[in-house]
Amino acid sequence: MRWLIALVFCFLGTTVSADDIEFQLTCKVTHQSVTTLNEGKTTIYSGVKGSFETGEDLHFDISLEPNDAIWSELEDKKREKTLVNFFANQNQVRFIKSEDGETLTAGKDLNDHNSAAFLEISADQIFFERKYGRSFDTVGFHRYYKSDYQGIYTYYNSDAPYTHVVGMDCRTTKGSVDKVLAKFK
Repeated sequence: MRWLIALVFCFLGTTVSADDIEFQLTCKVTHQSVTTLNEGKTTIYSGVKGSFETGEDLHFDISLEPNDAIWSELEDKKREKTLVNFFANQNQVRFIKSEDGETLTAGKDLNDHNSAAFLEISADQIFFERKYGRSFDTVGFHRYYKSDYQGIYTYYNSDAPYTHVVGMDCRTTKGSVDKVLAKFK
């Protein structure tokens, strides 16, 4: 029995670390529109059936692991659905100092699945995009007051031509972007 308890603590010790840095936003959907194209005719809808609705919350998370890998995702927790995510290992993360501030960037080039991703974090902006096959996702957040952000999520699919655009008003619920940036200074 003692052996089992020791094993459990060893396992938890390797998966939960005080060195992990997290930043989280809870975002209220303030607007959304879906634009479709069929035989040259445009149709605009107010959302996607069976998906989140205006007024509901989406959650954005950035997590840095002790080995400097970075994970980010935008999620609809109510429906347990990830809208877009991003992962980069330490070899794909760079910290750039420029005249207008400091920026953390991470990127993954096109691979065999025709997939690529890019993440950029600065003191007042967070932006990431992902391409997978013939679809594109982008998420952008801009700090407008202390720990309050406004955000836009867009999804484009060229197979069944449509674009989903979502406006969000976000509040920081854990951590800060400044702690994420400080990790790489």
